[in-house]
Amino acid sequence: MNTMNRRSFLKNTSWSFLGLAVSGSLLSACQRGTAAGKKIMPSASNLKYFWGDLHNHCNITYGHGDMRSAFEAAKGQLDFVSVTPHAMWPDIPGADDPRLKWVIDYHTG
Repeated sequence: MNTMNRRSFLKNTSWSFLGLAVSGSLLSACQRGTAAGKKIMPSASNLKYFWGDLHNHCNITYGHGDMRSAFEAAKGQLDFVSVTPHAMWPDIPGADDPRLKWVIDYHTG
């Protein structure tokens, strides 16, 4: 099994970001549409606000409290929610916390 350490992860990720930067530069150099092109803008009266949380943790994602409680708390207040894990590295701070051992083992084992 080929495991990825932090250094190889950062190296691979930096190549991806470099590719995105280059493609963004190339796209910005493309000719813009003509002034005659029709611009479609939504009416402000048709727009809606949605409230949510895209960075929430619980005991299955290097946090505390169960997922059911996280969703129940969000259901009464938010339109959307996401339980978001952190990356799990063998040398992550708190690796010696017995409550997190199974999470770290799951992601590194």
